[in-house]
Amino acid sequence: MTFRRELWLIALLTLIAFALRMADLTARSLWLDESFTLLRIQGAWAEMFANTVWRQGILTTDLNPPLYFALLKVWASFAGLSEFALKSFSAFWAVIVVPLTFVLARSLFGRRVAMLAAVLALLCPAYQWYAAELRMYTMMAALGALSTLLVFRAAKGRGGALAGWLVVTALALFTHFSFISLALAQAVILLMALLPKLRAMMRRRAFWLGLALVGAGVAGVAILGNATLQRGVQLAQLALSNPSGRGTPALGFVNEIIGATVFGMNAGDPTGGWLNALFASLVAMGVVLPLSRRFLLARIRLAVIVVLPVAFWLVLSLLLENQASFRYVIFIVPALHGLMAQGVVVLAGALRPARWPRMAVAGLALIALLAASLHGLGYAFARTPTFQDDWRAFGDYLRQSWRAGDALVINLNTPEAVMPYVIGDAPLPIIPIRDWIEKPVDLQKEIARFSRIWYANIGGNGGYPNAPAQNVLSPYLLKSRIAFPARTTAIELLQYDIHPQVLAAVPATAAVASDAPADGTAIAGFAFAPGNPYHRNANFALSLFWRRGEDDLDNRAVTMRLMHAGEVWLDWTFDAALGAHPEAWTKDALYRMDYLIPVPPGLPAVSYELELLSRAGDKGDVVQRVAQALPQDALACCVRVAQANTNDVWRAGDVTLAIAEFAGAAKPGQALPVALTWRPARGDTAAWQTELRVEGLLGGVVVSTQRDAGLAEFLPSQWPANELVRDQYALQIPFRAAPGLYRLSLARWRNGVAVDGASLGLIRIEDYPRAPAATNPQHALNARAGEIALLGYSVKGDFERGKTTDVFTHWRVEAAPARDGVLFVHVIGPDGKLASQDDNPPLTRDGPRSTLTFRAGDGIDQRHRIDLKPDLPAGEYTLYAGIYDREGGARWPAQQDGAPALNDLVKLGVFTLP
Repeated sequence: MTFRRELWLIALLTLIAFALRMADLTARSLWLDESFTLLRIQGAWAEMFANTVWRQGILTTDLNPPLYFALLKVWASFAGLSEFALKSFSAFWAVIVVPLTFVLARSLFGRRVAMLAAVLALLCPAYQWYAAELRMYTMMAALGALSTLLVFRAAKGRGGALAGWLVVTALALFTHFSFISLALAQAVILLMALLPKLRAMMRRRAFWLGLALVGAGVAGVAILGNATLQRGVQLAQLALSNPSGRGTPALGFVNEIIGATVFGMNAGDPTGGWLNALFASLVAMGVVLPLSRRFLLARIRLAVIVVLPVAFWLVLSLLLENQASFRYVIFIVPALHGLMAQGVVVLAGALRPARWPRMAVAGLALIALLAASLHGLGYAFARTPTFQDDWRAFGDYLRQSWRAGDALVINLNTPEAVMPYVIGDAPLPIIPIRDWIEKPVDLQKEIARFSRIWYANIGGNGGYPNAPAQNVLSPYLLKSRIAFPARTTAIELLQYDIHPQVLAAVPATAAVASDAPADGTAIAGFAFAPGNPYHRNANFALSLFWRRGEDDLDNRAVTMRLMHAGEVWLDWTFDAALGAHPEAWTKDALYRMDYLIPVPPGLPAVSYELELLSRAGDKGDVVQRVAQALPQDALACCVRVAQANTNDVWRAGDVTLAIAEFAGAAKPGQALPVALTWRPARGDTAAWQTELRVEGLLGGVVVSTQRDAGLAEFLPSQWPANELVRDQYALQIPFRAAPGLYRLSLARWRNGVAVDGASLGLIRIEDYPRAPAATNPQHALNARAGEIALLGYSVKGDFERGKTTDVFTHWRVEAAPARDGVLFVHVIGPDGKLASQDDNPPLTRDGPRSTLTFRAGDGIDQRHRIDLKPDLPAGEYTLYAGIYDREGGARWPAQQDGAPALNDLVKLGVFTLP
């Protein structure tokens, strides 16, 4: 391979590394450690070099040296302070470590090993992980590769390399003090190489000049890092006088290092450690093999580079509480990659002359190594439950829940410098709790300034200073506790309502008439208000005035619907959140609750029918229905106009299709809703007819619908220019549609002529899963209704007054039904009247289905919930089952034991109420 070809290949690998490191760079939230980085670069230069940082008003010593932060601060002055700009600094070091690894391995083992080592560095999931973190670990890896390269050259007697090694080592020590373990290993290599030449070197002036430079460097470190060194000495004295005595298990530490190198920080060895053992063996082979003197000195020196830092931290773990960790030795990863690559290459040549076994063993080792690296690299992008401390979700929740008068109170474990990044421009005051519990303030007066307080309960209830904080806030109404995904600590948000709105009467403009339940908690009024401008979706605020009854307040929900001309434009169900309520809310008193309702972008400006359904219990039974006509301008003040982004779906001359929403899949018999959100170019757009089609990939229309665009009260000619307008459609997928992939297309027509059109995307028509028929019903039967055989039934529990009993009917489809049916169980009392019933279409795991979607051999296990009223008379009750048409209600012809069933009712059994 020529030098030019090597150069092109390493350039290509570096470009690929750049693309990988920049991909999804801001996927993970900034977290607590990165908050310290932000505080360091936001502070003064003098504080940075003194290693001090102000954390919530507390002057704190940060043990990490200042070089990374100083360089990042300079970088930020050019690149900016956005998350992407700041994280790209760490990504830069994670990119250049790839060519540095190549050069290091090339100088020791040759081009084949170097190329494989560079590929391993490219795929290294640990580099990928730390490339997206505002910490110094990728810089440590790059400096580790560079200093190792220089120390190897210095060991060969190259004076310039020795000076370079001294400079890089000083820079590395100013990056992270853990680098001292690598510097000691490299010093051992230098002593082994230069000791025989020491007497001759001492006669040279350059030796003493270099020694003076080293002394000056040590003095500089002592002066610039004075605070950190003093703190380090204090910690060392404390550790020596009172060692932890625990220590880190050596095998566990080695397993962590190998696992992090190959599988990364978000994945592990799926074989339980066998692959980690294999890769550790490759490192050992890279040191031991070949048994000849070829590369022997380089292999021994690399072994020193790897082993001594690991041993250093194992010994130190006997003294320090802070246990040894992979990130403290990340600078040995370039050496590990070089040894792994050498192990694979030497393995390929270790079994001569048996060529095929040699190639097979080496090939399997290489495949395992690359597959494991790719597996770990993939998981570096995967959102696992422990992917991050999700402060972005924390901030999004606060932004989307914001109301005027809110405040965020944080504890010491909350990364204060991260909060502006995740909360953004929402005007939410951020108050450290220590300002309330450690300073002389009038707490009642201070807290009364706010309507709601969000408390960041970070670290769990035992975190500092959560107990005093919750004691301060305990007099106020705790409405909710919300937990967020976390990797290193518990993230919890507590909402306190400071001024609950308990009223004596409903405002006149909010009163409603409804079928409120007697003695039950009911909606006595509602009102609309402008929504949250910081929410990612258009929204409005809905205030409900609840009148207190005597019923249970848990498991309460509300469904809000906006309908126009029989079509639903908004259907939203939300938790009523009445379980936590103020003590003053007693029977017949009113309690105002505010809810945020997201609305579809471009909701047409027409009059709507409002429907509010109050639901209670586990089944969500409707206990109250409020229906009221809203005037056309009722929501005009409250719904924000959502501006479409630049990723428009399709543009025509007079209108733009900004958003096309449709389900990606539908089953036969289901409706495929399609919502088109338009943005007209002018305010007098000519009317058109919209046609939507579901077509086969090679042609053939499965279903289509066509109608005038917009609503009769809100035609395109009335649409405001450059504002979004929503237009809803529904395509009914035929029952006999074949499963497969189809195209959804749009066409516009004017005066019977197609004007233009577009393809909206692909949808799947999915088949229903096959379900086997029951083989052992509790009570077997020989009956059928139409094309479906009734095999028997089962009863769960006993029939009792005032209780719900589950009855299961077990069916088998004998032939594809030709009608859409409803399965029922009726209970006939001793007086011959209907005592209870449960009628539903077939219910499966996919929800309600039409009988038209079943095929011969399918089984149906239908659950019927039989409610028996408390006042039912004593006597004998009979269970009947059957099927009737969903349209029209005609019962399907039924047979039982070979004879026609009376009134097409199949008799199941009898039970007695005492």
